[in-house]
Amino acid sequence: MNRKYFYLLIIGLLLMSNFLTLFFVITKKHKRSDDVPKSIIIEKLNLDKQQIVDYELLIDQHKKDIKTKDNSIIQLKKELYSLLHNDSNKIHVDSLTSKIGSIQKQIETIHFNHFKDIKSICNSLQIKKFNELVDELERIFSNKKHREKIQFK
Repeated sequence: MNRKYFYLLIIGLLLMSNFLTLFFVITKKHKRSDDVPKSIIIEKLNLDKQQIVDYELLIDQHKKDIKTKDNSIIQLKKELYSLLHNDSNKIHVDSLTSKIGSIQKQIETIHFNHFKDIKSICNSLQIKKFNELVDELERIFSNKKHREKIQFK
């Protein structure tokens, strides 16, 4: 009987460890990708509670502004690619691609101003940390998975 209980105990512990491992893997995968840069910035700048609230408001506005511009680009691209159905006018193609480029420029300006706004909520001690963080922004916000998907081999 002792062996039987021993084996049942071992099997039970192994099952529990497998379930715990599975739980941690599943919950880690579901973490939103945009929470990672947010957490890094909060940690690196050592933001206090009020600054975090202000930062989250900035993020919400930034997402809204970017989404609006992204939707505009999507609509223009649909119009552009619909020109492939028939003989398209080069002037019309140039016009649409210029509009897309202009909106992309606006997006980059929105990103730049977003970081200026983040800097504005920093206190004098955090400004130095912010300036160090600037050199890491591309790495923090790069999306390796997305870039790997679109690379041609």
